[in-house]
Amino acid sequence: MISIIIPYFSPKMLDEIKKISVEKEIIVPEVAYKNYRGVKKIKANTLEEFIEKSFKECQGEEILFLGGVVDAKTIEKMIQEIDSADIVYLIRKKKSRLARLFIHLILPSSRLFEDPLTQIFMIKKEVIKDCYIQPVEKMLIEVIARGNYKKVKKIESNAETKFSRNYRGYSKYVLNLAWQQGELARFIKFGLVGLASAIFNEILLWILLPVMDVLLAGPLAIEGGTIFAFIFNDIWTFGDRGKRTIRGFFVRMAKYHLFTLVGVIINLVTLIILSKFFGINPLTANLTGMALAFIWNFLTNNFIVWST
Repeated sequence: MISIIIPYFSPKMLDEIKKISVEKEIIVPEVAYKNYRGVKKIKANTLEEFIEKSFKECQGEEILFLGGVVDAKTIEKMIQEIDSADIVYLIRKKKSRLARLFIHLILPSSRLFEDPLTQIFMIKKEVIKDCYIQPVEKMLIEVIARGNYKKVKKIESNAETKFSRNYRGYSKYVLNLAWQQGELARFIKFGLVGLASAIFNEILLWILLPVMDVLLAGPLAIEGGTIFAFIFNDIWTFGDRGKRTIRGFFVRMAKYHLFTLVGVIINLVTLIILSKFFGINPLTANLTGMALAFIWNFLTNNFIVWST
């Protein structure tokens, strides 16, 4: 049996579901479907309460979450695909690339999903067995972060999805989830390593200057700081990622050097443009360049050097 959860009032969606000839239970909020028969009504005061009760009380081996309107043929295709997958999700045609990048950045497990913010998806119930799943509007994100799954399939569709657009509450939830998953702590670690490497760079330069010219001492100090940062990021910041082999270590080091060099160029170009062409104080311009370089370094290291 399949449990179909419809969190919003949608007579059109009910009509489409009736066309599907499979054993199913349809779970809906009581307040929105008082006059409807043949559905399981859940009494709840909020959307979150409805979602929590629905996932707890559903009887099916598979769960289909319909946070929008989709046609019967697409639903039938999802039912077929779930036989050989743990999660099947719909890709919306209208989706924010920036929002997807944000989710991929702070929730690495979501990078398996082209559209992690979709509200139409299907899972096997065992995916969330023994997992604490927080009831939220964008439920797929919770499943991605906390569920146990291996195989994921996607289906493209013209589905109409709904969202309350409470961006403040949603952003707060996502950041809280990122903290629980350790990704915000990773960002802080990256910053601390960068600060420590700058101090190490200065100390090394101070040690080398009495014994050699600055033209040689400078590059050596910079390289020392770069290697220092790489090692601590490899062990501490991104210690849970990457193949722990000798070859893997040097591949990551080569990539790290390349992207760090680009970061230095970004810093330098920003400094020159802001100070020479816009008349901004060089110290302020340099801080801006450092901030841009830091963002560049974190993104490239997170997505490429130590990719999941």
